[in-house]
Amino acid sequence: MQEFRADKGSWTTPAFWQDALYIAGSGDHGSCDSLKSFDFAPSTNFNATASSSSSHCFGFPGGPPVISSAGNSNGIVWAIDAGHYGTAASPCGGPEVLYSYDATNLRNHLWDSAQAGTRDQAGVAVKFTVPTVANGKVYIGTRTEVDVYGLLP
Repeated sequence: MQEFRADKGSWTTPAFWQDALYIAGSGDHGSCDSLKSFDFAPSTNFNATASSSSSHCFGFPGGPPVISSAGNSNGIVWAIDAGHYGTAASPCGGPEVLYSYDATNLRNHLWDSAQAGTRDQAGVAVKFTVPTVANGKVYIGTRTEVDVYGLLP
């Protein structure tokens, strides 16, 4: 598994759930990095080798993770890839993509907002956006709108 390299950059806040730390830094492996979990038991030292990692590569500024769960079970890690944010050279930018993963194994990609074509497509990306989980829904802010995701009827 991969190690976390703080010297390569982290512009996001990690999440913590069930003795695991979740983080998607930026530039750990070139120009992007995967979402990683690290085991953290109170009676032992922090293990700098990831216990799990996603297959998706998050670009700058990384993907700030948020956890939703039913108490101690059914954990889902939510993270936004805002790598298509607008710049002075390319002011229009592209859509953010919201990803969800099984919190016990980040290799288990559950869903993302780009997989169903335009049905779930988010608005134009902005840097440093963090998903918000409330009332069974996930909210993400974009340049021109707030997108709300939940179960389909």
